[in-house]
Amino acid sequence: MHYSQERFKEQIENTFLERNAMPSLQVRELPVNIYHRLQKRAKAEHRSLAQEAIITLARGMETTVSHKDRRRKLLRTIAEQTCFVGEKMAPVDLVQLIREDRER
Repeated sequence: MHYSQERFKEQIENTFLERNAMPSLQVRELPVNIYHRLQKRAKAEHRSLAQEAIITLARGMETTVSHKDRRRKLLRTIAEQTCFVGEKMAPVDLVQLIREDRER
């Protein structure tokens, strides 16, 4: 099996998006006092209302939304993938893939 680097990157991106699609949440009938407290905290922390809501929910559920944790998970996913060159398996340059992703 032979994968071009472009095809390999496309496969990784599709796999990552399928596994990590972020769901939405709409809250109806939110009490005004909770909304204002959330809005005040968001402003104090220089975050959007949505970001503050996510962080508040995560804290309340004793979990994290760490970028580092998500990045480690992505690197593990990429490391599990390999690129075939001829009959040999060539390691993927993870640093290069991350840089290319950041530049998009």
